[in-house]
Amino acid sequence: MPVINIVNDSTSANASQDTFLTTQAVKIFVQQVCQAWNLPGYTVQYGLAPVDGDWNVLIVDKFPNASMTSIALGYHELDHLNNPVAYIRSNAYGKRSYLGTYSKPFVLLGKQISPARLTPGVATVVMHEVAEMLADAHIDQYATAPDGRQWLREICDHVSPVCYNIPLATAKTNCIAPDFTWPSFYQADGKAPYSECNTPTAPFTLPKGAYGYYKTASGGVAPLSAASAKVPDVE
Repeated sequence: MPVINIVNDSTSANASQDTFLTTQAVKIFVQQVCQAWNLPGYTVQYGLAPVDGDWNVLIVDKFPNASMTSIALGYHELDHLNNPVAYIRSNAYGKRSYLGTYSKPFVLLGKQISPARLTPGVATVVMHEVAEMLADAHIDQYATAPDGRQWLREICDHVSPVCYNIPLATAKTNCIAPDFTWPSFYQADGKAPYSECNTPTAPFTLPKGAYGYYKTASGGVAPLSAASAKVPDVE
């Protein structure tokens, strides 16, 4: 299987160390995605440069496609060998923690007063793109909803902005990962759970804040929204 090669191509002062820690979290995350989607295992490595034949994930200061800057924190496409390649902006969240931040729930006298707080970082965007490369490497996989629309299988878009925490015990820190849909989400009669965090309430139903795209009759894509994507509960 291809190697997922995560490369720091940024001039940010701490980017190399942050990318190394991100890679450790991505290794755990990829195992979780592969288990949910019944995929073979993938090797994840921290690379010093892109490698032909690998699935390169590049953390950059500027996107090679400048038009994406105003609409995305990261994106993936196909390289000259028809392999997926992803680009993630190193300044996606400004000066926010690269790994994201996790605050434990506040509990008083055995009662939870407030839930855990999770704030995404650059590493979250890395995992978002990696998950979607795994589920749809060539950006050509669709699932047919009950209303006949063919949803592009972007497994993190459909449960954005929900996140969860991946502890990095050896580094004594945390990394915030994006929720991702499971295959059951794309089956009209699918049974819960529908995502890693069990966020959707039914197949082909977007939670608040989520988004996605479907294939139009002309072969292009059009956006979904939580309102337009909602379907009746499946019995």
